[in-house]
Amino acid sequence: MKKKYWFCILTNCMILGIIIGCGGETDANDENGDGNSDGDSDSDGDTDGDGDSDGDGDSDGDSDGDSDSDSDSDSDADNDELDDFDTDADLSLLAFIDDFEDGDDLILEHGHRVGTWFVFNDETEGAEQTPSLNEPLWPEDCDLEGGGMYCLKTNGSGFSDWGAGVGFFLRSPGERDCEGFPEPGTMEPFDASKFDGITFQARGSADVKLEVDLTMLSMLPEDQGGECTDGDNCYDVHGRKVTLQDEWTTYAFMLDRIVQAGWTTSPVAFDPSELMSIVFWVNTGGDFEIQLDNVAFFGAKDDDVGEGTDNSIHDLSMAAGFRASSYGAVDWEDVDFWANAGTSIAGRFPGATPSSIWIVGEIAVDAEDPEFNGTCKMNFPGATDRFEDLEFNDCDLNEEALTAFDELGYKIWLQIEPGIADVDHMIDLILGRYSHHESVIGFAIDVEFLGVTENGGWPDAVSVSQANDWLSHVREYNPNYSLILKEWRDDFLPKGADDGVILIFDPQGFGSFANMVNAFSSFAANHTDSTVGFQVGYDNDISWWGGMTDPVDEIGTALMDDIDNMKVFFWVDFTLPDIV
Repeated sequence: MKKKYWFCILTNCMILGIIIGCGGETDANDENGDGNSDGDSDSDGDTDGDGDSDGDGDSDGDSDGDSDSDSDSDSDADNDELDDFDTDADLSLLAFIDDFEDGDDLILEHGHRVGTWFVFNDETEGAEQTPSLNEPLWPEDCDLEGGGMYCLKTNGSGFSDWGAGVGFFLRSPGERDCEGFPEPGTMEPFDASKFDGITFQARGSADVKLEVDLTMLSMLPEDQGGECTDGDNCYDVHGRKVTLQDEWTTYAFMLDRIVQAGWTTSPVAFDPSELMSIVFWVNTGGDFEIQLDNVAFFGAKDDDVGEGTDNSIHDLSMAAGFRASSYGAVDWEDVDFWANAGTSIAGRFPGATPSSIWIVGEIAVDAEDPEFNGTCKMNFPGATDRFEDLEFNDCDLNEEALTAFDELGYKIWLQIEPGIADVDHMIDLILGRYSHHESVIGFAIDVEFLGVTENGGWPDAVSVSQANDWLSHVREYNPNYSLILKEWRDDFLPKGADDGVILIFDPQGFGSFANMVNAFSSFAANHTDSTVGFQVGYDNDISWWGGMTDPVDEIGTALMDDIDNMKVFFWVDFTLPDIV
């Protein structure tokens, strides 16, 4: 059977507007539909069931009689005879395509990849696949070993033509119009040539063959965005078959050891620089289940993914910088301004490190009625329709700035204004996405908005045990991380939390400089066992700090001289342009 992957762009398709489908035709001499005319039920070309199609006494598909599967014979070997794990696959360097922990149907946007997971099948009448063709393919809770919550699942039955599966394109933004993406509604090839191979974990219907196909640009016809002009010789994709087990199994294969289906008259070598899509599918005719996790390239890392920070708050003499939000007086996307601001503020204090509270999740506001609605709006992509307490942005608004901060040696706490959203869930979403940045040194929660559903509502106070649990969760991503809890009322902050919990005090409207220093000193004295910091520069106090020659230096120096357990100093972005 000639397997043809028909790619089409449909204006009414959910999520990406891209569906993959398969059609096929069976050779007139192929009585069992396996793609050959030898009369048996496999595709190795033999008739006696011993797997030997060439008479050399072995079943590897070559003619040397050595029964091996080394690189000299793999290119000619029957796909069914290749191992599930190439023994020379080195998984010490990984570039994750998706680990599913963000809970959405998008692949991870690292290494210039962008795409959405989808389901596909042969549309056999009466057959069923879950999710169906027109439903989003969201990760689900899984019984995972070694950490993590989510994996990708699909199951079904009755597909009697060529089967069903799941997959994704590597450079296909759908309708999202973001910097660095291909044009909305288009696809581009992804250059995977620096990687050695593909690895993933899977489990499912035991002993069923799972086919993993990698489609090149040259295998797609021109009217589908490809470069193939050879009619029926299009769609002859390359891939590998592995055997599913009913327990989690790691699979890995080298890109130079994938096999073309081979039904064309013009076979071509696989070129990883023009990779369009990767799909996982089965052809059982009966019941099937596929579960996937930790899909990655191996042999190299993405250039835009680092190892995370080696620093903790205790490695810094002082963290000094700014609070950054989308609702302050600075253009959120003005990376040059943010870069200069941190250096400018930290430069006032000898030995200080440029730092920031960088807000990635803000309390959502109803556009028609400017009141809080209790949900949190993330400034990066995600599954808005899946999580009732979260909203997401089409484009990632943090990567460019965090990359710049990496290069400048900044230290960043990623902050949320949680509302009714689950804090632990947001820790996973945010640190799972950004913990690879060397600039990220921890997580921050604005307690003023914890559990708040209306403007001016009272937040939930944070207990010592809750603070410690959040810190432990944050440190699952990096043991050097710290947790900032910020509030303008002392009563809502814990007293005596573990080392690594930093308390930021940010009231305003003091009336005088002396009143501020006294209030901040009292706060610090009430938390002598904790590291403390302060956020200043509000408009409500500009009546007295506006007359200072250098308010950043004068306020910061006075507080540092008076408070021994202070290590963090931030200027709020409402007035940041006035002092930088």
